[in-house]
Amino acid sequence: MSTPLLDRLPRTRGRSRLLRAVLTGLAATGIAAALAVPAVAAPVGVPVSPSGHAVGWGNNDDEQATVPAPPVGQTYTAVAAGDAHSLALTSDGHVISWGSNDYGQLTGTPTDGGYIALAAGDYHSLALSADGHITAWGSNNYGQLNNTPTGGGYTAIAAGIYHSLAIDASTAPTLTGAPPAATAGQPYSHTFTLTGFPTPTVAVTTGELPAGLTLSEKGALSGTATTAGKYTFTVTATNDIDPAATLEVTVTVAEATTTTPSTGSLGILGTIFGS
Repeated sequence: MSTPLLDRLPRTRGRSRLLRAVLTGLAATGIAAALAVPAVAAPVGVPVSPSGHAVGWGNNDDEQATVPAPPVGQTYTAVAAGDAHSLALTSDGHVISWGSNDYGQLTGTPTDGGYIALAAGDYHSLALSADGHITAWGSNNYGQLNNTPTGGGYTAIAAGIYHSLAIDASTAPTLTGAPPAATAGQPYSHTFTLTGFPTPTVAVTTGELPAGLTLSEKGALSGTATTAGKYTFTVTATNDIDPAATLEVTVTVAEATTTTPSTGSLGILGTIFGS
């Protein structure tokens, strides 16, 4: 049952759920209730200026509007505001948090770098890494943490009061490109064409490369072949999105070319004198 009073009840930390439960019970029994609700400040807002200087205002009971200075040599590139905690993203991809820690909003903050986006719910937070992985921390009362999707490929995140959203742009890898023949003793280079998100990595999964050649994770086959022959091997591209891409490859290595040095004018003398 919905009542105007319930609809207007502001969310004060730790109290609104109890108040709503009491009012719902009263409404269910047909008892009218009048309740004086104290005014509550609007959620704190934390914008970022063009220079990377974050500014906070509004309710500051837990110092959520008191923005800390960024680390030396860094600026802020993004911010997010929860119920009583705030987040900022530094220019080197680290997450800074401050305010309330009632549900681990601060102690659960990731310490590694490489993040490109932030989102804050009431008591939980999200960070998105450059390779599309999502890290969640804080309250888990409604599965905000243990239901976080695994794997990469996500490009955007958002957080509600007790829920989260993400856009999944992941695509399975593809792998193409037939390498040319090689010659023993000559520098060699070929790069396979890769697609997929997150960016796939490649490896040899069956067979062996020609001696002297190596294959990088980005698909570059290079080096100097040392032994002539025909080499067949399988290259596999993976990015945690099924199915993986496989490509059977054959590289033929020709014998090293040799040339007989010219004797020049001495050769003419040899012809004249019959040698």
